[in-house]
Parts: sequence; structure tokens; C-alpha cells
Amino acid sequence: MNLDLKKDPHQQLKGNLHQPTIPEGFNPSVKEIPEIIYNFDLLYQPDAEVVLIQGTIAFRVEALDALNGQPFTFEKKLKIDETYNTNIEFITDELNFLELTDFNIEDFLLAEIALNIPIVLTASHGIISKNGLGWEVLSESTYQANKADSQTNEVDSRWDKLDKWKINE
Repeated sequence: MNLDLKKDPHQQLKGNLHQPTIPEGFNPSVKEIPEIIYNFDLLYQPDAEVVLIQGTIAFRVEALDALNGQPFTFEKKLKIDETYNTNIEFITDELNFLELTDFNIEDFLLAEIALNIPIVLTASHGIISKNGLGWEVLSESTYQANKADSQTNEVDSRWDKLDKWKINE
């Protein structure tokens, strides 16, 4: 849905968007966005050449866990309170540009979702396990203590094979 904010400077948008097409360049872990629920106000202020957007976006994505490849559902609710510049000559680091006569709600929603999905999308929220089958992550002090306990004066018998080699001097 495209909106013309010059013709109607104040708009209240509320609705659901079901299974939008995921744009190219979106997080590759995301396989589907079943639903987006949005509710926000757009207010164009012509004197300041800005659009104020305030409201919420709730979404659910079906994704593959970046750590183990298993499918899972990621849900999030975003609070939107943004100011957009409508004059392309005055783009700054603090203000994004917004086209007044061709504001596409679906593109806006997908851009906000893309900005708020972690790059490494995991069901465990990026917590990497500190142990597994036959291994564990140790602190430096624990490692040094274990190393000191395991060191003995005996030479590993596997090194005996090297004594049989003759080195030409």
C-alpha cells in the first residue's frame, strides 16, 4: 500500500500483513514472516520537512537457528518513535530520508524488522554452550591448574619413535 503524505499529512495506520515477500538481502536465517501487526501514526510537518512516526510493530518470523540449523520461531514487538527527513538536500546521520508521495507501508515494515533482527539469529539468543560431548570451556586459572596437575616428569612414550631417527650432521 502506497501513501501520499502531502495529500493527507496525518494518518493512523493499523492492520496486519500476512506473509510478505522477503526482500533480497534480508537476514538469510529468516525463511518466512507469517504475520506483521502494526499500529502507528504518521504525521507530516511541512514547515520542518519531517515525518514523525510513532507506534508499534509486532512480528513473528520462522527462521533457522544460526548455531545449529534447527527451525524455530522468533517473535518481537518494536516501539517505533522515528523522525524522517523529507528534503533530500538535508540528509544527516540522525535523520533518514522518506519519500512523501510514495510511502510504501510494506517496505517500511520490512526495513524496520530487518534492522531489529539479530545478525546471528538463534533460539538461545546467541548463548554459546560452554560444554559438550567430551569438552568444556575453561577459565585461564582452571586451565593452568589442570595443566600443572597433569604434568609429570615422565616423557610420553610416543616420543620414543623419534629416538630411532638418525640425523645427519
